[in-house]
Amino acid sequence: AVVVGGGGTVLSWHWSQTFMALESGTARELFAVSVRAGCAFFGREVQGGGYGGGRALLLSPDNWHVGSLRLYCGTGVGRRDLSKHDALSFLIRSPDRDPAQPVLRLSTWDRSSRDVNLSKYVAGGVVDGQWRKVRIPLDDLRTSDWKLGGVETIVLLNTSAGCNFAYPGSYWRCNHYLLDDITVLDETAPYPTKVQLETSSIVMVQMNEPYDIGQVRNLTTYQLVSTSSPSWSVRPAEVAISYSFTGFSPGSLSAENDYLIYLRFNRSLPQLEEVVLSISGLSDESGNRMSPFQQALTWHGGLSSRMVKINMQGYLPYARKIGYVGGWIGDLGGQLFAVSQAGAILRSPRPSSPFSRSNSFLGRKLSGVAAIREDHAVVVGDSGLILELYEDAW
Repeated sequence: AVVVGGGGTVLSWHWSQTFMALESGTARELFAVSVRAGCAFFGREVQGGGYGGGRALLLSPDNWHVGSLRLYCGTGVGRRDLSKHDALSFLIRSPDRDPAQPVLRLSTWDRSSRDVNLSKYVAGGVVDGQWRKVRIPLDDLRTSDWKLGGVETIVLLNTSAGCNFAYPGSYWRCNHYLLDDITVLDETAPYPTKVQLETSSIVMVQMNEPYDIGQVRNLTTYQLVSTSSPSWSVRPAEVAISYSFTGFSPGSLSAENDYLIYLRFNRSLPQLEEVVLSISGLSDESGNRMSPFQQALTWHGGLSSRMVKINMQGYLPYARKIGYVGGWIGDLGGQLFAVSQAGAILRSPRPSSPFSRSNSFLGRKLSGVAAIREDHAVVVGDSGLILELYEDAW
């Protein structure tokens, strides 16, 4: 079974099979986890007790132990970053005659979330013998110092009288709970957080979360239109993607990344003329569709650009400075070179384009090539042959 919530499922545990399955985003990778290996603490998988007659997770706490589901249990499923997700959803019921209303928390190795009483989030306001849907906004679980990155355990605290840390033991007072279809939902649509001009023909768009890579490469998703000359309109010739690590967030305990899109146009933007970039049709990995987006841009030669770089030789302020132009534009990359033993030199303008024959040195056996820049490469061959490309001439 596949659980689908509003906006799509990002993370699910399905207790309808003999193992716990996890589905992550669009990758659809399933990791088998044996409940008997210790992922269910004071709990077990039960036959025929799940929603619709399948299997379910039965949590059976005692006076000294709470029931919990461990995500990080040494069986291939590790900690989960829920800092970008919106809600936790699952089905619950109790086989006991008068179940107390349990309290849920999430935890990791050094901190815990807020505790929430399920009576506030369960359909009908009470946990009883019927299967009932629970939906908890993750903001209700987040704390000021933990945004739910690196979640290890889902804990269900039993609030029945005399159960938790009771002495002498009254095991019959500890209620049992059946859970099924535990799902983490992403219900927030993606949106751009920054748009900037890299050059007169390259625009960078930074998104707030991972995007659907198939949609992001659709050239009809983007358009530039001049506000003063509506006849001036252009769509990108190529789209590049880039995920780049930026650091660790103390509140998340997980890696923070930039999710970038680079748009390369065959025409340069007009000088000192406002154009509007329109984006429509993008979705995130969970299927949430972005609202149509527009951003005004104006190009002029005095704009600061990350593509222009200055290095200083040595440490003294008056030391020589070296300026150069270069930048990263995602997976568009730069030119690629290849050589053949038959004497051919092949070039490709970027990784996504096919190779074409650039030059031929018939009768010369070429064995290797190294590119320094797009217009500067060195080829080596047999018998001491060295060819150097400089400004389009070998």
